[in-house]
Amino acid sequence: MGAVSKALFIFFSVLLIIVVLFNREVTMDFKEEITSTLPRDMLWQELETVIKNSSQSDIWPDDMVKVRSEGLKENATINVTYKILFREQTYSYVVSNLHEKYFTYSTTEDHPIKGYATFRIHSKEGITTLRWYGIYKVKIFSAGSFYLRYYITMFFKELEKNIRELEEGQSTI
Repeated sequence: MGAVSKALFIFFSVLLIIVVLFNREVTMDFKEEITSTLPRDMLWQELETVIKNSSQSDIWPDDMVKVRSEGLKENATINVTYKILFREQTYSYVVSNLHEKYFTYSTTEDHPIKGYATFRIHSKEGITTLRWYGIYKVKIFSAGSFYLRYYITMFFKELEKNIRELEEGQSTI
């Protein structure tokens, strides 16, 4: 094998390895839990408001992501507009497994990240707990995988801050 052939072989071997690595999907999961003194029904009502039109909600981080739909019902399509850097991108989710105070939503075909998440609210001894957990499949080195990690962290910090502010407002009434 000549020097040029050997160099081309090495180049294409490295290129193939990179392509395989970049195309590999990984599973990313998240589990978030926020406790609150807000009544369970009030927190659920906030969620229903978010699903219909997030800009009307007191708790939703609307500056990060906007949500619109016909409302929270089985098989409803939820349109979510993410603010990514200097642009906005809208993707859809579908509601399933809707029960009293919890539901699951899944990504649709147009979404670059595949998966689902469940939102659940329960109350015990005056403490309401919001649990939000999900599993997504993303390309290992895609922009989506890096953004998802960042987004989840920032989103839940902002959501919790907004819930605390609503609690403070309720305690002064």
